[in-house]
Amino acid sequence: MIFSVDEEEKKAEPLNEADFSDLGLLERRDIQEWAIDEPRLLGEDLLVVSSEYSNFEDTQDRLDVLALDKNGKLVVVELKRDRADRTTDLQAIKYAGYCATLTAEDIQKEYREFWNDRRDEEEPPEEVGETFAEFLSKDIGLTEDGWADFELDDKPRILLAAGEFGTEITAPVMWLIEEYGMDITCTRLRAYQRDGEVFLNSQ
Repeated sequence: MIFSVDEEEKKAEPLNEADFSDLGLLERRDIQEWAIDEPRLLGEDLLVVSSEYSNFEDTQDRLDVLALDKNGKLVVVELKRDRADRTTDLQAIKYAGYCATLTAEDIQKEYREFWNDRRDEEEPPEEVGETFAEFLSKDIGLTEDGWADFELDDKPRILLAAGEFGTEITAPVMWLIEEYGMDITCTRLRAYQRDGEVFLNSQ
């Protein structure tokens, strides 16, 4: 539960929890856009590479958000507005498999294309390379073409974010973590409302 504190009255009042659907919020238009602009909503500091990524061979599948974490691992993010459906974990595993062959240069090119289009500007490779080097907080040089010169881990992480998770998701996820060491995170997104304002919390 989240509380609002009135410093003058010295009172703490609980905020009213609300379903995203009841608030008229949509998965792609709202939650996905917020995650792109402020990825810490997903529970950690991430560098968003792309959204609705679909550059997979022989398939029209699209993953919600592709990001990079501070350790240089790709993060495949699958978002669900309300309760995660029964195949959310399998869907994300499939996307992680698709992304396992991407290189550091590949994702920087994707980042450049995605953000240049989103911002309607033309950021050169050198600036993209510096952005990646700064985000990773490492002494990383640039290639002759201007990209950050680092090795991308070939085992993408999976981050599932939803309003609710049932046993049909948490049980196989825990099994994959404990038995196979897969890096999967389930992040619960909750909305709260007060006086016409909406507050978000991730856990």
